[in-house]
Amino acid sequence: VDPFFGQKDLKAKTIRTVGSAATRFQEDYSRMLRAVRFASRFGFSISEKTAAAIKKMAHHLHDKLGDEWIVSRETLSQEFLKAFDARPRFCIELMDELNLLETVFPELKALQACKQTPPYHTEGTAFDHVLLSLDTTETTTLTAWFPDPIPLLSKLAILFHDLGKPAAATEQDGVIHFYGHEKIGASMVSELCDRLNLGSTAYYPFAYEQLAWIIREHMFAIKRKSQLTKATLLERTFFSKKHFGQSLLHTMLADQLASIPAETTNNTLPILTLLERLRKLAPDGMLPPPLISGDDVLEWTDIKPGPRIAEALDDVRERQLTGEFAGRAQAETYVKNAYGTQ
Repeated sequence: VDPFFGQKDLKAKTIRTVGSAATRFQEDYSRMLRAVRFASRFGFSISEKTAAAIKKMAHHLHDKLGDEWIVSRETLSQEFLKAFDARPRFCIELMDELNLLETVFPELKALQACKQTPPYHTEGTAFDHVLLSLDTTETTTLTAWFPDPIPLLSKLAILFHDLGKPAAATEQDGVIHFYGHEKIGASMVSELCDRLNLGSTAYYPFAYEQLAWIIREHMFAIKRKSQLTKATLLERTFFSKKHFGQSLLHTMLADQLASIPAETTNNTLPILTLLERLRKLAPDGMLPPPLISGDDVLEWTDIKPGPRIAEALDDVRERQLTGEFAGRAQAETYVKNAYGTQ
């Protein structure tokens, strides 16, 4: 018994509501996002009438009953995260087609009107660039450097990494620049996460600060010459448990792979140079433990507790990571000579 021809739709890989689509969505507006999740996860299409109803009713995701959302922000976010995690670019394009993108993420929709120009970008708008960046998460492009599956935090950072471009855009001699867009974007993504409770779902809980930090730092390789960057800064950025260096690397590489310059230059050189340096610092992915501690500095010198202790530790650590010091004895001799008196 199959009165609504569900078996036929399953074979055709079609998502269709039972009866009136408008009625079904009025019963539960979150079903509109659930349709996107099923389509993203299982590779189904959405029937014409069902899609038309979603386009017309998408704005109801923001309806309230008194002071309460009819569709809780946690439910909205969880449906989105599950769909996006399954097929990032497909999910975003489908949401856009169904008028859900402008409803849920107006900041992303605004990127469609954000022009980019040569010599740095020939791929189209900032939105086009983001879509190309998302492509890298579903191909083997990143796996040469990162064989492990790309986590959802990285995918979200790639999705939101250029949110600040419209606000930062300036034009000079026909070239559009986006100076400081990473800082603006970090602030915007914090507000976005707070608005949607995006990190509060059971499916994928995360701290907003994690995502904001990645977006704020995603120009790291472009703004610094990796060969000249202090090893201790690389350690704090990419190896500290406090930060999410691997997701930052995913985001930077995806960003550069999706930037198509006017000339056939290797625009990925800064990030690839950085990756090579990180591999040399930690061939097995782990840095060696520090040779000395703050207590050692206090014992070997007459420095009082304070910032000079941190200065000495950072100095020795830099020399250790760059290969100048191979053992603790060298570090002790150096500290006694260099920091013996205040």
